[in-house]
Amino acid sequence: SIRQQHRDWPADRIFETTRNTLIVVLIKVVIEDYINHITPIHCPLFVEPGIGTSERWYRQNWMSTEFNLLYRWHSLIPTEVTVGG
Repeated sequence: SIRQQHRDWPADRIFETTRNTLIVVLIKVVIEDYINHITPIHCPLFVEPGIGTSERWYRQNWMSTEFNLLYRWHSLIPTEVTVGG
């Protein structure tokens, strides 16, 4: 566990590290497994943890963005898809 590996960390740091780890796992499950399973066309969606960390717009813990992605992901689906054309 994180606490066993980092006994010198305060409780707040353990909580934040655990929370951030679980957010990534949940996003990966929702995007890579759930969405790709229920869509009729396989979309090559994947999650790359750490992407954008060196970008100017990057901010830590965007809970509202993460919440929107996990619970309102259907807003990302376009109303029209053109295949082969």
